[in-house]
Amino acid sequence: MNDNYNHLTKQDGARYNSTLAGKNIRADLRKAFPGFKGFSVKKRSGSYTDAITISWTDGPNCKEVEAIVGKYQHGDFNGMEDIYDMKVTDFHDCYGSSDYVFCQRSLSVELKMEVGKRLNLPVMIDENGRLNFSLCNRGEEDLYRHELNSVSVKA
Repeated sequence: MNDNYNHLTKQDGARYNSTLAGKNIRADLRKAFPGFKGFSVKKRSGSYTDAITISWTDGPNCKEVEAIVGKYQHGDFNGMEDIYDMKVTDFHDCYGSSDYVFCQRSLSVELKMEVGKRLNLPVMIDENGRLNFSLCNRGEEDLYRHELNSVSVKA
C-alpha cells in the first residue's frame, strides 16, 4: 500500500477490525514518538459501536497524536440526521479501524508549574492537582491554558 506503513500489521480479511487498529496505533505511536513510553491504547466495544481511546501524561500534545491516529477512525457522527457516516478507505480495510478514536492527555503537576513559571504567571495548584487561577486575570488564564495545550514534552 504505502512504504510509510511497513511497520504496521495487515488484516487477514475481517472488516472494521478495531483490535488490529489498536495494535497498529501502538506501532504508529512508537514510530512517531520513539522515546516516549507513556501511551495507553484501550478498545471499548458496545452493541453497535466501538471506540479506541489513547491516553497519556505529558509527552506530545493532542494535535501531534491526533495527526498520527486520526486515520484509524472510519467515519463521524452526523447529529443533523442522527446517523453515523461511514467513510471506509483502503487503509481501513488493510490496517483496521474503529468508529471513534479519542485522545486524552493528562498533565502532571510539574508540567503545569513549569509552564506557569515560563509565562511568569501566579498559578496555584490545589492538593488534587487542579489549577487555581484566582490570582490571574482572564487573559492570563487563557494564555496559560493555550500554552498547556500546545506544549510538547520531548522524551
